[in-house]
Amino acid sequence: MLCNLEQDDELPTPTPPTLTTLIGKHVRLHSLKTVALNGRKGLVLPKAADNQERVQVLLAESKAGLGDSKTISLKPANLEIIDGSDEEDDDGVAVPALASQPTTTKPFRPTAMNGYPGEFKLGYDWREVLPEQSIQRGLEIMASLEEGIPTIARIPRKWRVDVFLDRTQHVRFEVGRTTTVDEVIQKTVELLPVARGVSKLAVDGIPFEGGGEATIEKAALFGKKITVV
Repeated sequence: MLCNLEQDDELPTPTPPTLTTLIGKHVRLHSLKTVALNGRKGLVLPKAADNQERVQVLLAESKAGLGDSKTISLKPANLEIIDGSDEEDDDGVAVPALASQPTTTKPFRPTAMNGYPGEFKLGYDWREVLPEQSIQRGLEIMASLEEGIPTIARIPRKWRVDVFLDRTQHVRFEVGRTTTVDEVIQKTVELLPVARGVSKLAVDGIPFEGGGEATIEKAALFGKKITVV
């Protein structure tokens, strides 16, 4: 999700960071008209924003833990560079990790699958992110600052799935690549007894017919709206 936010009429910081110095840095947002975003932390991505006067920032999840990470386009004057070792905020909310900092030794980098034009293909294996591709929220990202070495991303080994019974009742719990559809249903009923009797999952409103033994990787549940029926 990409959105443009205008800078407040408040006075800018004495020495706002430049576009060049921001790339790959952990930052804190400030002086924005959307007050709820002030104080949020994130990582400035290598991909240039559509507006050449802005950068793209991958935000950490909210303190409420609602999984609302997103990429937004901001002016440098609205960003404060923070200590790269500050991986969590005061409430324990994880900040997107920076994979590659200039060091005297070359950091370890896993092998990644080739990227292809079009929408970024989600998967549990590392894949190259092309410059024109947007990155879906919730992905694990290794940002590259070196020319010729692409940013790579993948679905995390463990992530939290939201399963809905209806518009007002849902549960959230941790799953992994090999978690099965049956296990998702069983865990949902365990946490939400009123769902007892459900036997299938619907993915973005379409019943999944791949069987209960199918893994969530095969069912392609990541990033989708999951309901029990």
